Amino acid sequence: MPTIEVSEETYRKLEREAARLHKTVPEVAEPRLDFPDLPTDERPSQAVIDERLRKFREMIEFFRANAPTYPPGFEADVSRESMYEGCGE
Repeated sequence: MPTIEVSEETYRKLEREAARLHKTVPEVAEPRLDFPDLPTDERPSQAVIDERLRKFREMIEFFRANAPTYPPGFEADVSRESMYEGCGE
């Protein structure tokens, strides 16, 4: 397995966070590569990510399947202004 060198201070920080979360140092460090701006304990689990992706793909498929039912040239107005039109004004 490849290894990397990090400073003692960086490793100790990872080690403390891993202990706090009851995880190993690699379990704490690896997700940071995918979500570098989020604190470790705020990252969604892989199962949550997979479920969201599945639902998104289902939604896209629904829209594609229904596209022939719209009139020719139909374009949805999905602007922020139209979505919130009449709300709390």
